[in-house]
Amino acid sequence: MSLEGLPTTARGIQQKAKREGWSFTQIPAKGGRGGVKKIYALPPDLLAQLRQRETTRLLTQTQPELLPALAETATELSGSLKTDDGDDLARSTQAQRDQAGARLGVLHKVEELMAQTRVSKETAITTILTMARHPSGEYIAKMLRLANDKRGGGAGIPSSRTIKRWFAQRDANRIMAKVKQPDMRQPEWAACFLWHYRQPQKPSVQAAYHRFARDWQAQQPLAKLPSIHAVRRFLHDKLGNVCREDGRKGKRELKTLQGYTEREF
Repeated sequence: MSLEGLPTTARGIQQKAKREGWSFTQIPAKGGRGGVKKIYALPPDLLAQLRQRETTRLLTQTQPELLPALAETATELSGSLKTDDGDDLARSTQAQRDQAGARLGVLHKVEELMAQTRVSKETAITTILTMARHPSGEYIAKMLRLANDKRGGGAGIPSSRTIKRWFAQRDANRIMAKVKQPDMRQPEWAACFLWHYRQPQKPSVQAAYHRFARDWQAQQPLAKLPSIHAVRRFLHDKLGNVCREDGRKGKRELKTLQGYTEREF
């Protein structure tokens, strides 16, 4: 076994076991004294040393694929790569798929280590995080950084608590990071402002805002008046060109703002 403190020959191990009183079980065997032979159990210190050696060997003997989960088909992954708002694999971005695949790869590695070394999840996670900080575990570190990536680069090694959270997210079909969607809801003052802004005279934003401010404060004296900057952001971010210019331009002018498709027939 080549363990520290353990003799290298079978005879030496047997003598050490008898001398130190290792626990054993007896099983039927041919040629043994009384038709049985003793099977000794390693003491806790040697058993821990053996497990550590096997764990290190499993992590370094072969270099797995960086993203094993991404090698699966889209059908097989559709149950795991989902966000909590229903976005599935087909609607995800490449960055989302890379991150989700890396997370599944990390979880697969943890479970593989648990099965082969019979250690707890906590121990397996700690071992993988330790190996990621060793030069020989560079591929594990890359997979962990990609799985923990939030903004396209620069992510560090995740904590044990983060990996445990990935297990819970996988069980709930939420392993893929959610992409923030813009809030397109219109504020309560939008209709009042647009009534002043959508005029054939084409008033500027500032002129329409001054008229809107007087009307809004008269209609809603307790409501908070939005700033002109909030109004400009509303016009720019939440209204399309046609919707914004409706009432300020005629139908023919609005038509020039609409999209069109050139056909070659």
